[in-house]
Amino acid sequence: MMFWLILFLLIQPAYAQVTVGVSPPVVDLGEVDRGETRIVRFNIISSTQSTLVVRMDSTNGKADFFQGQYNYMLYNYSEEDTSKWIEFLSNPIELQPSSFENSNIKASKEVTFLLKVPESSESGYHSAYVMLDPKGADTRKQISIKSVFPLTVIFQVPGSAFREIKIYDTKISGASPGTVYFETIIQNTGNVTILVKGGRINIYDENESYAGFALFPSFYIKPQEIKTVKTLWNTDVKLGRYKAQTIIDYSSNVVEKNSSFVILEKTSMPVMRVIEKPKINWWILLIILLVIAFAYYWYKRD
Repeated sequence: MMFWLILFLLIQPAYAQVTVGVSPPVVDLGEVDRGETRIVRFNIISSTQSTLVVRMDSTNGKADFFQGQYNYMLYNYSEEDTSKWIEFLSNPIELQPSSFENSNIKASKEVTFLLKVPESSESGYHSAYVMLDPKGADTRKQISIKSVFPLTVIFQVPGSAFREIKIYDTKISGASPGTVYFETIIQNTGNVTILVKGGRINIYDENESYAGFALFPSFYIKPQEIKTVKTLWNTDVKLGRYKAQTIIDYSSNVVEKNSSFVILEKTSMPVMRVIEKPKINWWILLIILLVIAFAYYWYKRD
């Protein structure tokens, strides 16, 4: 009996699964001037009656948020990094149980942070996320988090803003056994930073038959910036003419560009050449040493 009592005391039970979120889920600050600092308040809430320690972190917003009632903002949305614009006055915070009758909310605490918009910020709508990382205050016990919901902050910096990507060309930059390399030249012709979510190059042979594809990574591109994006096509390289259909998705629009390229000759693996070390002719070396010795002898004799 004593053994089971000791075992029961040593094993700490885990909390039930809990949900940690925010209220309200979205804070719309409206228009915020460059150089302005705003005080922002929201509540962190949870479904557990146990004390939690919640650490907060700010990250850049995503265009995926702008759907439904916020869809109109997307076309004037700047994706410049806003993660450093948020300053927490207290972090982490302790979330203690409260009394909320007839509610699944068991704890709530108001949190305050500062939003500081730089003088150099781009025009248009901006967004940022406040991410939550909750842990049990009692480190001897485990906590099972069911789900965590972040806070979304949106605001508008004065001035006109528009998003536009232009594709200039896709060309072949080289080939090796099993791979063809491409370079695609694009430019952000808008006046806000844009995240290119991804892209694809569809490749067709001279008979218009689909031959394969190459995929773009995601990347940010600043206003008026020109980028050369490198991609590759894994294929058994065949000679001939090809057409390339380049497609780029940047959330508010999808742009396309058709181009062509030619593979003139098959590449092959480079042949390894063994560089032989020069052979030493010992007879010549011996003669040279004898001449030096004879000259030294006559020099000393005189």
